[in-house]
Amino acid sequence: MHTNTSMTRRTALLPATLLLGALSGCAAFSSRFPSHDEVFIPVPLTVGELRVEGTDTAYVLTGPGYELRSKDRSLLTDAQSAIDRTEASFARYFVTEPPKIRVVLKLVSRKGPRPDSAAVAATNWPHTVTVFVWKPEGRDREMMGSGVRDEAVSLPVARAWLAIITDSAARANARTRLISDTGPDTIAGASAPGWIQSAMTTLIAGSPDPDFLITALAKHPDRMVPLRTLFAASQQEFGRSRDERGRGVPNGQTDEMGAPGRGTRPSMGRTSRVSADLTGPMLLNAEATSVAAYLGAREGRPFVGHLALALSGGARFVDLLGEARVVQHDFDAFERDWKAWVADQGNR
Repeated sequence: MHTNTSMTRRTALLPATLLLGALSGCAAFSSRFPSHDEVFIPVPLTVGELRVEGTDTAYVLTGPGYELRSKDRSLLTDAQSAIDRTEASFARYFVTEPPKIRVVLKLVSRKGPRPDSAAVAATNWPHTVTVFVWKPEGRDREMMGSGVRDEAVSLPVARAWLAIITDSAARANARTRLISDTGPDTIAGASAPGWIQSAMTTLIAGSPDPDFLITALAKHPDRMVPLRTLFAASQQEFGRSRDERGRGVPNGQTDEMGAPGRGTRPSMGRTSRVSADLTGPMLLNAEATSVAAYLGAREGRPFVGHLALALSGGARFVDLLGEARVVQHDFDAFERDWKAWVADQGNR
């Protein structure tokens, strides 16, 4: 009787044991494959307000310094995060919200054909920035998510904000000097030095990575140009490097410097690569960025923002040094201390 009872219990436990083994096998088998959420990036249904302007329909998100528009709702979250980070960086330098701009995201094909040219109403939006976004498909989507890269959004947004406020400073200076009858097209931006525009764009957008640029500069002190030469360089001399020009612009079109488009696929990396020789526009940008970063480290970022606006309004750098509390007021002494600071950054 006892033997029969034991056999009955073992027989009853057998299905449970087999079931447990099967479930364990299924778990091991399924672990080899990505889950649904790992493959398909969920998009909150509440992201973006659907708006219709004329014949154009788009999803819209708004922030203190921007209106973000896209026909594809899945692009909004990543783009908004990039703009919000850029906006926070802008505020650290200028201690205010940036001027309002409209940012339009446009999807482009991986092979780089001309993007869809759907009309975007510009009523009451004199400042519109168009950002071309390559939306990855299939396996690329697993690696890149929405395909919206920070630098693809932050750089044009930072440039737009800086252009607006520096043009405004130049116009205000023109009115103060009673030469406003020259015309706004002549005055706007005429007094904004290339070096400060280049440096502020890099620092606010965070691309190319400012620390990376300064470290690269520290490795080539023999190639640094005198600050007087740097400050006298035109905006055109700070144009994007040969490797960067035309990238992110659809084939058949040109960028703002006239370079032919080389396709719209964004870079996979977070920061732009700095060539080993560090020459041309990249060298000038690295040096300009290091000067502004040095001033920010010594005087605080708001001082750098003040400097940018004052220079755009026609002030001279040597005169603005007199307002500093920490750095040397003498130009040559300032240059020596700046070079020593750059060298120190390279040793960290």
